[in-house]
Amino acid sequence: MGRRSIIDRLDPEIRERIGDLKNAGHTLDEIMAHLKLMDLGVSRSALGRHTKRLNAMAADARRSAHMAEAIVKTYGDAPEELTQRLNIKLMHGIVTRMMISEEGDAITLDPKEAHMLSGTLRNLASASRADVLVAREAKKLRELKRRMTEAAVGAAEAQGLGEDMAESLRVAMTKVPA
Repeated sequence: MGRRSIIDRLDPEIRERIGDLKNAGHTLDEIMAHLKLMDLGVSRSALGRHTKRLNAMAADARRSAHMAEAIVKTYGDAPEELTQRLNIKLMHGIVTRMMISEEGDAITLDPKEAHMLSGTLRNLASASRADVLVAREAKKLRELKRRMTEAAVGAAEAQGLGEDMAESLRVAMTKVPA
């Protein structure tokens, strides 16, 4: 995805240490001092860009968590198709953000990255198709349940079981998951 930053080229343990220091509330200057003790040639601006990117990622994660929380509060245990649709939309947003640099320019991908991105997009397309199929099947199941309820209530009424029994049957059928 274009040229990797100097921080992205550091060992994962060092990047993790930078994240730990940042999360512990250390300033850029304190983190820079720590990196200088390790004799790493990292500029303050590179560290600033890196921490800015970490802040953006953390904000995205918080935003996603708030969205999920709001959906659960609104819909309770969301139906599977709604949850899947939300996940697909979130992933599309992440891929779009990944394709634009911090300066707003399009990012150039090397062949391996392009292959990985195409796999991600293929998986998103497949998930979207599956989402459509799941939604269709859910709709069919709800219609079948409605028709079965009507038939059962009609049969109960035809047998002379009375309004109370027919209503009890109708209520029981609504509790059957579709």
